[in-house]
Amino acid sequence: ELLKGAWSSDKLKHRSPNVCLLLSRLNKVSYFIPSLILWTADRKRERARIYEKFIKVAQILRKMYNYNTLMGFVTGLNMAAMSRLKATMSEIDTKLIQKFNKLENVMDPSSSFKNYRKALQHSISPAMPYLGVYLTDLIYIEDGNTDYINPKPPSDKVLINYHKRQMVYKVLQEILMYQQFSYSFPPLDPVYTLLHDFPYDGDKRLFNLSLLYEPRNTDPKLIP
Repeated sequence: ELLKGAWSSDKLKHRSPNVCLLLSRLNKVSYFIPSLILWTADRKRERARIYEKFIKVAQILRKMYNYNTLMGFVTGLNMAAMSRLKATMSEIDTKLIQKFNKLENVMDPSSSFKNYRKALQHSISPAMPYLGVYLTDLIYIEDGNTDYINPKPPSDKVLINYHKRQMVYKVLQEILMYQQFSYSFPPLDPVYTLLHDFPYDGDKRLFNLSLLYEPRNTDPKLIP
């Protein structure tokens, strides 16, 4: 599933059903968060309380070393429909904002996710790494290295690029290591059903709701 960038190719996606499902779920998580905030609260203080709740959940995810879902939270709370809600943001506890900024720093993609990689090294299993980093690493290895090495005289044999295979194996070995341990949570409805299906709206609908609650060029103090 993790070879040849199959998950990113329309022709090869059938080889990576589980990877595609994980990517799809992460996308649903990121859209579910702003959807719930904008669906259930038409007043800024109510939106702020839900926003704060998501920050607290994100903190728990960090303590559980669930970086994959944490990335979904960071992405969701930073979507355009959320980041423009100045009136809502003004109602959020500044200490919680600071704590969320630390979580953003952990998942900062700069320097090839340097902070995240360091945090993962100090994590204790069970842990859920952020899949996107592994997929990016595998793509770089695939695109930056040939499968075979051209022969050098006097030999005329094409050689397998074992260095490339070793780099791929190192990534896969780390993924397999984290699969040896799992979280143990008993299903609890209706929470289980909600987390399984994740209802959400798309970008356009979310942004329109955001504009409805906090129109452009409106003094945040005048927003109810």
